[in-house]
Amino acid sequence: PFIEVTATPRDAIGITAPSPTASPTRTPIPVSGPALSTPQSVVTVTADGFAFVMSEEGVRYAQNDNERGCNWASIAGTVTARDGAPLDGYAVRVSDADGLDERVFSGASRGFGPGGFEMPLNGAPRTSRYSVQLFSPQGAPLSDTYSIETRAACDGNVAVIRFVES
Repeated sequence: PFIEVTATPRDAIGITAPSPTASPTRTPIPVSGPALSTPQSVVTVTADGFAFVMSEEGVRYAQNDNERGCNWASIAGTVTARDGAPLDGYAVRVSDADGLDERVFSGASRGFGPGGFEMPLNGAPRTSRYSVQLFSPQGAPLSDTYSIETRAACDGNVAVIRFVES
């Protein structure tokens, strides 16, 4: 059967759009992943900052341990709440000046632990610069954009970062 969907303008049926508020200070964002039906927790985003930061340890470099060995490069890590609980379903956006602009989701790569993610970059390790930012499951930015440099060495072909709730 054929179904036709039509829309009626809001003002034609007497509905007016709400007026914007002056300046929001806190917005609760329910946290749930694609496969989760109930929120895990509520993260508070402030108007003057971000709810998550990269951990103080910064970028760590590790040797790839999958079957591709040195023929591999990636940016990987975890997303955790303030209390250390893993958070799944958060989008990690990785981009570069050459046109890469992809998202991977926390919880999709358990090799880095609960809340883990990994973005494969290319077939071999190389020195390059990437921008990495965390987003809520609903698409709201939750962290600043961090500049991550990868290495050309086989013993450091995985750049590992941790996003933690601030």
